[in-house]
Amino acid sequence: MDFTLDTIRSRFEDRLDAVMRRAGAELTDFPPELAAMVDHLLASKGKRLRPTLVLGAHLAHGGDGEMALPLAATVELIHNASLIHDDIEDMDEFRRDSPSAWRLFGVRQALNLGDLLLPAAFHLFLQTPVTPGVRLRVLDRLTRELMRMVGGQMTEIAALHREPGGFPEYERVCAGKTGALFRVCLAGAAELAGEEDPGALARLEAAGTSLGLLFQGRDDLIDILGRKEGRFALGDLLEGKLSLLTVVARERLTGDARDEFFTLLSIPRPRKDAACASRMREILFEEGVVALALGRHAALVDGLRAELDALPPGLAALLADLLTRLAVAPETEPSKP
Repeated sequence: MDFTLDTIRSRFEDRLDAVMRRAGAELTDFPPELAAMVDHLLASKGKRLRPTLVLGAHLAHGGDGEMALPLAATVELIHNASLIHDDIEDMDEFRRDSPSAWRLFGVRQALNLGDLLLPAAFHLFLQTPVTPGVRLRVLDRLTRELMRMVGGQMTEIAALHREPGGFPEYERVCAGKTGALFRVCLAGAAELAGEEDPGALARLEAAGTSLGLLFQGRDDLIDILGRKEGRFALGDLLEGKLSLLTVVARERLTGDARDEFFTLLSIPRPRKDAACASRMREILFEEGVVALALGRHAALVDGLRAELDALPPGLAALLADLLTRLAVAPETEPSKP
């Protein structure tokens, strides 16, 4: 079998849709307007990367993929819930090239929609056709990682508008808010397929943690490069977020440039303050911070690629395909905010 993201996504796309729509159909006791909100969410598929990883990891460990469909759908529902809540916290107006849920339905109903998806996800997972013991093991993993995901988000918010403590702090945040679901995708799917070896599961968990760091780093870089579709360039920096850029700036900047940058970072200001965005961008490019951050990210991509041989061949091929998509091409001139 060809273990690529596109191949596995297309192979299971219709069946994954059916599982997710069955989950949505169970919400028939809710008002019609809520059903319309759920329908809108299910129609906005996104890349569905996480469920694809679940299905690929299950296949790579000897499973058939079919048994992992409830877990794949569960992970996608949890991911969507986190995006809804994250957009409200950040007041991001667009998601997947469309208005975000809070813009469409209002903040209060969007919060309710995100809250609804979480128990719906766990209810769906409980329908997985495996032995009670295996189901309980993966359920335990799901609950622990969901707590770590929320904890990572809370830690990030607590760090707004201050100079970062360093790269270890950034790693901890990424391991929680972004890495948690990737660990479920890889290690949870392997457990469904019968994997019990602690060493093998630890390697999968480590790979999931690395993916969280790489995804967050890529997100930070495309923010400063102006490549976030439908979103204001440098919005994350204007919000004062802990990021790969602020961590490298802490290591790199000195003198007046350091004082100015971290003063700008520390002051809450509108997310579309073009003058401030332009100055922060200038400092980071002129002082070599962006180039160093791009190099740090490339080294992390290469680091995970070097560890793929320790994973099952199919999963190694799938992650190799993913890593090509996580690379960020450098650019000499930043895009205008």
